[in-house]
Amino acid sequence: MQEVMWMLSNIVADSEHHIQMVIDAGLMPAVMERLGCGKFSVQKEAVWIVSNCLAVGTPEQVKYMVEQGAVGTLCHLLASYATPSMITTILDGLNNTLSKAGEDSEVILTQMKEADGLDMIEKLQQHGDQNIYRLACSIKSHFPDV
Repeated sequence: MQEVMWMLSNIVADSEHHIQMVIDAGLMPAVMERLGCGKFSVQKEAVWIVSNCLAVGTPEQVKYMVEQGAVGTLCHLLASYATPSMITTILDGLNNTLSKAGEDSEVILTQMKEADGLDMIEKLQQHGDQNIYRLACSIKSHFPDV
């Protein structure tokens, strides 16, 4: 399964068209299932798939990922991963989601609150890794009143 997830992460990293092909093939629910539970190596690849979709995808594709539960699941995973590279990948995904959210930023805020994501992001503003600190501050800046 890890190899399949790795392959998908490379496919969706390439273009909006490839992301849409993966969505149209009905593969995202399985990716989201692996993101939420399973072996670390498989979850890690699922994080990359979701993060790549959020970085490269159109606003409509990002909205689809949000509807699939990407935001809440990524927030839950923030508490699970101690490696700076995984935390950075997750924060990148959340930051890209917020950058493309438009009118849906309130939905994303609600999902982040429900998953204790804002509290975790606030804690990560104290992290010693400069990339994590920068990304946490960038995410928090989307919600100055929270």
